[in-house]
Amino acid sequence: MFTFRRMPASMLAILVLLLSACAAPTKIVIEPTQTASPKPTIEPSKPTIEPTQTTAPKPTIEPTQTAIEPPQTTIDQALQQRIITADFETKLSYGDVMTATFNLTGDQAITLDIPRGTVLRNTAGERESFVVYQFKGRFESATSTELKQAPSIILSTSGREYIALLECYSLNTLLPSAQETDDFAVNGTVPAETQAVLDAFEPNDSIEARQIAVWATTDNASQDDLDSIQMKYSEKDATAAKAILGRAKLDPSKYALFR
Repeated sequence: MFTFRRMPASMLAILVLLLSACAAPTKIVIEPTQTASPKPTIEPSKPTIEPTQTTAPKPTIEPTQTAIEPPQTTIDQALQQRIITADFETKLSYGDVMTATFNLTGDQAITLDIPRGTVLRNTAGERESFVVYQFKGRFESATSTELKQAPSIILSTSGREYIALLECYSLNTLLPSAQETDDFAVNGTVPAETQAVLDAFEPNDSIEARQIAVWATTDNASQDDLDSIQMKYSEKDATAAKAILGRAKLDPSKYALFR
């Protein structure tokens, strides 16, 4: 048999407090969790490579070796010194009409100078002679038709034929035309008036105008003279010939054709 003993009041109060504490529900405070935002993935940056402009290497310019031309000798000197031989042949009276064949007889190369105004005298008798206006170029052989233009002709090999084309004009209005078989000799230069006319030629002058101007100074050729040889020329050619005389500082009115 159990005997119930009264608990002291102080103990009872403590017991009540303990029971109350155990019975009261505990509040659990849930703090909101801060979700850490994912750190951005940092890709390693690739260096930007700008396209480089490669400068093309400048071409190396080799110093040009200027060809040294042999000493210049006039045709008159070369013939007098007998270091060349020269043969001339013509088929017409004016323009690119004279073919010259040169042979070097010595061992030393020369640059052959054929001065403007050089006279080629016809040795075949009373037929027309010529004056040289300019060297036009050379042919590789006697049968070649291809003209190689050049400012001068160089003779470098002894025994070889050098064939040149010369622009020439007749010095004689009324003499018979030269023949292919005629021989010509270098014979000095023309008088000052004719030389001045040659120096006054311009590129646009026709060969007819040039020839008329030359004949005006050599023979004082008239209209009748030109008609008698049946020269084919136009009024324009005659006007151009008059202009040539004017550029040569000559008075056209003193010549029969322009009176």
